[in-house]
Amino acid sequence: EANVTGQLLVATACKNRGLHVTLIGTGALYEPDPSRPGHLFTEQDKCNIASPGVYVALRVRLEELLSFFDNVLVLRVNYPISSNLDPRGLIGKLARFKTVDRAQPSVTILED
Repeated sequence: EANVTGQLLVATACKNRGLHVTLIGTGALYEPDPSRPGHLFTEQDKCNIASPGVYVALRVRLEELLSFFDNVLVLRVNYPISSNLDPRGLIGKLARFKTVDRAQPSVTILED
């Protein structure tokens, strides 16, 4: 519930007070298209996941609703990494795997 109504309430409260708000959500709204290698998605592209799970479907609806607000910036984070090698972070987890498949994910660098 907080993924949709909570963020809408925050956006509305900020709008009513003349404040900007930046909301952070998932960047996992797209699947690579094998027929278009190297294609870069933009925020104007629609979610192309054929059968999205509940979280992704609700995230798409939330972003549609947030488009009516002029005080909201939505940041889509995908695979957050930092130089902190915390074992709970992506790099810390990958470092513990015996093997890692070759992939070209889109990462978001988050530093303090």
